[in-house]
Amino acid sequence: MAAVANPDSLATSRPSPPQLGLVGPVRNQRRLAELQLVLKSLGIEHGISAREGGFYFVVDAHKVERTQRALVEYEQENQNWPPRPARRDRLAYSGSPRLSFFWAALLGIVFLFSGPVATRTAWFMDGISSSERVMHGEAWRTVTALTLHADAAHLLGNVAVGGVFLWAASARLGYGRAALFTLLGGTVGNLANAVAHRVMHAPHSSLGASTAVFATVGLLVGTQVKVSKENGSKKWTDRVGPWVGGAALLGMLGASAQADLWAHFYGLAAGAALGLVASTSSVANTQKSWVQPAYAAATVGILGAAWALAFAMPPV
Repeated sequence: MAAVANPDSLATSRPSPPQLGLVGPVRNQRRLAELQLVLKSLGIEHGISAREGGFYFVVDAHKVERTQRALVEYEQENQNWPPRPARRDRLAYSGSPRLSFFWAALLGIVFLFSGPVATRTAWFMDGISSSERVMHGEAWRTVTALTLHADAAHLLGNVAVGGVFLWAASARLGYGRAALFTLLGGTVGNLANAVAHRVMHAPHSSLGASTAVFATVGLLVGTQVKVSKENGSKKWTDRVGPWVGGAALLGMLGASAQADLWAHFYGLAAGAALGLVASTSSVANTQKSWVQPAYAAATVGILGAAWALAFAMPPV
């Protein structure tokens, strides 16, 4: 063991105080508590000093660099946490209860004059969608059949369900476009149904607004595809979700024993195609004051012209 030159000096010497360093600042106490947990988990002893500009961690000088590196790495790993909530679908228009009321009034007035199908009034004779008659030139039947119903229960079901879907579609497209595209989708659905049965040599007749109701569902499917794309949805589930939802509604609402499943399917498909087309239009253009009334007027015009032809033209 080495000799000590001055043993008394050992009794009087004191260890020099440790050199300290500051790491910061941290602006608020909540963030400070979070970062304290980070340093504790890494075993870095520290104190807290409140100074002008915020709080500082007080650590041994030789641990300053390690402390800074640990906090920087934590910031980088958690810069996207918590994840931002997905942007909600901002509807371009306010939903129109008036459109739902018009829908109910239109179907109710026609039923008031036509009565149930068992009465076999002229409304049914001239307006029902018959595949044979449609393919022989009476194309107006694809429109007029949408306003006819077998009985009061049939009517009320389509009024209630269709009114809800039309309100939702009007919030996406505006009341005029929602009305016209619903009518067009239902018309195309009836036409496709008539053509398909004609090709299969299977005479077929159909009536009811449910084909138009599924056209409205299709509009919601088509427009949702555009919304999902604008929101940056990249998962395949986000892309196919609207289509699966439309198919599920078809199964739940449109596949009963009395329902015309193929007419519902064609209406859904036609509506979805129209929804995709409608989504390409600029919202700014469709919000001009004259646009929605013009579409609404076209809807009423097509319905009026179809019924005028039904009563005026002799059957082929």
